[in-house]
Amino acid sequence: TRVARERLAASLARTARGSKEPVSLLELGCARSTSALALDVAGVLAAEGPVVVIDGLPGSELSDSRRIPGDVTIVGGERAATVSHQVRRIGVGSVAPGTAWTDLQYLGGQAVLVVRAGHGSAAWLHTVARQLADQRIPVIGVVLIDPDPRDRTDGTLWDGLHTALRGPHERLPRQNGTGQPRTERPSVPAARVPYSDQEAR
Repeated sequence: TRVARERLAASLARTARGSKEPVSLLELGCARSTSALALDVAGVLAAEGPVVVIDGLPGSELSDSRRIPGDVTIVGGERAATVSHQVRRIGVGSVAPGTAWTDLQYLGGQAVLVVRAGHGSAAWLHTVARQLADQRIPVIGVVLIDPDPRDRTDGTLWDGLHTALRGPHERLPRQNGTGQPRTERPSVPAARVPYSDQEAR
């Protein structure tokens, strides 16, 4: 519903404001919904100043959208390095099979996964978490699109930096720019949002 989507956008905007690093939305099976969500979040943040959305999705659906709010600029992923760090930015990308994992670091230093219910297997989600951990990109939240109302699980996803690393000696704290180890976030329950648009599974 519109209310649920607005509430989710406001919640993700608060997350982006509180993050010391840019946040990216990484989709699995729901590129259209993730694009719409990114624009919703950017619209909330744009009330406080210009926002750049870095489009790392295949195709031009995001850049061609007619829903781009004022004070929001869409920039292709190949130009991510040219975006000033003084401007608030949100990355949008994919973690579908075939992803160029090393490119995701240019979209954001922290990630929110946006997953269509039933699209990704447990094995692939574990692969995603492990690959993001290898890139030192913590997963700080999960959005589940079109959840099954009969599902009673809480949707909690592990923090990839804690559980997906490949050895006990690789658990090095990431620095926050002050020379001090950054406080790690606990695992975050998934937000569940019904979307009416249908996308290829």
